[in-house]
Amino acid sequence: MGTVPLLLRLYAALLAAAGAVLLFAPEASGAADARGLVLAQLVGASLLGFAALTWAARGVVLGGIYGRAVVAGNQTFAVVGALVLGRHLLRAPDAVAGALFGLLVAGGVLYSVLLYGSPRPPRPDRAPQP
Repeated sequence: MGTVPLLLRLYAALLAAAGAVLLFAPEASGAADARGLVLAQLVGASLLGFAALTWAARGVVLGGIYGRAVVAGNQTFAVVGALVLGRHLLRAPDAVAGALFGLLVAGGVLYSVLLYGSPRPPRPDRAPQP
């Protein structure tokens, strides 16, 4: 298994873990009122959705023109999410938001490399067996 598929699986697992925490324990986000708890759960649902998308595409060649919808969707989510959280963190530092910010920055970098780089198709001797 190459580095990129491993990173994609790791990223999907981290998104799923963060999403599950926010969905099932939204108070961990620091939100105290009902509106904040609902927003934390919506963010958790979004993270779980992108984790599922990333996991479903784990065996597909991604990069360049291949898997462009998966790559562009994940990259947009990660970059925009990191920008929003970065702005928030400048005004009010927060450990949970900081951890999510780091995850999204990593995802933004990963998917930017995939979007603008050339994919490496799997070697024939390492192709997955049906």
